[in-house]
Amino acid sequence: MTENVFLNISDSEKEKLLTCLGTMNRSYSKGEIIYRSSDKNDYIGIITSGKAHVTCVDFEGTQSVLETLSESGVFGEMFMLPMDQFGYYVEADSQCMVCFIRSDSITKPCRNACEYHCTFLGNLFAMAAVKARNLS
Repeated sequence: MTENVFLNISDSEKEKLLTCLGTMNRSYSKGEIIYRSSDKNDYIGIITSGKAHVTCVDFEGTQSVLETLSESGVFGEMFMLPMDQFGYYVEADSQCMVCFIRSDSITKPCRNACEYHCTFLGNLFAMAAVKARNLS
């Protein structure tokens, strides 16, 4: 089970990969909302430092924490259950740094077809499969 999207990717390959993917980084304070499913974002987020949690809000307004995210934790639309009556949000539990990657830059391989890019995609989809199984 892959729990780190950068598994088997060296630090130098990680830097090249993040540049290739055109990532952007943002800092969040404790209690700040990082992501809302209702915003229909077209990116995934990776926690690079700090902690956050994913909360589900059902049609009655009941809130349930689904998971806690720490370094290398991933979130975004592809990691949530596709149920329109539920809302999801990610909230910072501490000072957090988040790396955002546009979804379309993930689905289109780079022109160099880097081995570490393929490793990253494999790790990402393995994580998505595990999360989907755990959430169902």
